[in-house]
Amino acid sequence: MKFRKKAYIFMSLMLAVIVLSGCTLFSAKNGRLIAKVTMGDGETPINAKVFLGDKEVATADKDGKFSLVLKPGKYNVHAEFQGKSSQAQAIEIKNGAINELKEPLKVTGLAILTGTVKTSDEKPLVGASVTLGAVSNTVDKDGKYYMVVLPGEQVLKVTYKGFSKTVNDTYDMPAETIKEEKLTIAELAERSLTLKNDKGEGHAAINATIKLGAFEDTVKTNGAGLLSFIAPAGSADVAVNLLLAGTDHSYSFTKTAVIGTATELKFDVNDKRLFYDNFTGTLTKWVGEEAWDLNAWAMSKPAPKVVNGVLTRDFEPTEKGSYTSGLKIKDLEITDAIVIVKARTTEVRQGVIAGLRIQVRNNASVWADGYALNASTGSFDLANWTWYGHDQTPKFKKTSPVTPPSSQPLFTEDGTWVTAAVVVQGNTLKYYKNGALINQMTETDANYFHTKGGVFIEFNGGIEIDEISVYNY
Repeated sequence: MKFRKKAYIFMSLMLAVIVLSGCTLFSAKNGRLIAKVTMGDGETPINAKVFLGDKEVATADKDGKFSLVLKPGKYNVHAEFQGKSSQAQAIEIKNGAINELKEPLKVTGLAILTGTVKTSDEKPLVGASVTLGAVSNTVDKDGKYYMVVLPGEQVLKVTYKGFSKTVNDTYDMPAETIKEEKLTIAELAERSLTLKNDKGEGHAAINATIKLGAFEDTVKTNGAGLLSFIAPAGSADVAVNLLLAGTDHSYSFTKTAVIGTATELKFDVNDKRLFYDNFTGTLTKWVGEEAWDLNAWAMSKPAPKVVNGVLTRDFEPTEKGSYTSGLKIKDLEITDAIVIVKARTTEVRQGVIAGLRIQVRNNASVWADGYALNASTGSFDLANWTWYGHDQTPKFKKTSPVTPPSSQPLFTEDGTWVTAAVVVQGNTLKYYKNGALINQMTETDANYFHTKGGVFIEFNGGIEIDEISVYNY
């Protein structure tokens, strides 16, 4: 009895193992079919679609090879390529075996078109598309192409970045042949164009889009501003985006150049400039601060002057710091705009903080009525000044800077030139230092909105200014 019991337990365990293992002891193993698809010559591989009966099951690789895992049994397999079909071959898949067709699946009635595509000056037309009827191939880095095509009369065409040329509209391809065609596109050649600013300096590492009819290409300039590209000749639109130095804002420009004839084209961001002063002369472009209604606590004196090409004023210390001077650009009103000021600290300040205010969309007759950057050797803030009824009581709101004001003062004590850019768009004010965005504010209270106005500059004797520019946005 004990022996029978042990035998019963053993058989039960064996049955459980067999069940858990998927009954592999009694199931048939799949087999593998390995085969190849070629053209009618039995040699040239093609990546045709593979069918078992009428069901598509695989695509041959670039060498024409394919592999299928199938259950044991009998199958009919054939291949199709561009509407042409091979003869079906019968194959029996044996249990767990690797099975091969006796010969490749041959798709007859095809042809091969191969060769090169170059420009009139023998440059490979890399990336061009060669099309014969419904079949196309891309030209490689050496200018070569290779296509398995249908026979018969068809249109042979080359397309490159929108430019298209019919090479032959009745190109005849006999079946089971190989043709080599070295195509030359006479209309295309390597062209060059240098992009410069008004000073004759090249625009380095910028993208330019050249559009000539249907042709369009985008190319980056080299360090000297040179564009090199393959294109047809003719009058083209050349479009660029130029970054305004001191900000992250760029302007779009489009100019016309005769490709194949022109050697350079000038783009200058200053074409967008509304105002510029580098203080080589007198202050004829400015209105003095005495024209405004000033409040007593400002300690302002109308004493700015131009000395050695910079805007400055005498240093006059007081018990509160130093006197300031204010100037407003004459006859200039802005809405959305960018104001850029290049300035530095002066040498002798007796410890007084050097300060600069750039006021934008300022009221025409009020000293402080607009969006403002207040910057110094100690800190900065962005403010929104509004005088209610011009009652000599300025109301203003300041931002809570993203960057702590004391960690990003505009000026250094060593007199290094710095650039402060103020961008006003809608009711948002942004402050950049040497091209880096430092902080911004957006006014949401309609009572404090400034929709348009002038540009006002206030500075004390600790500052001298080299350039001031205003751009439309």
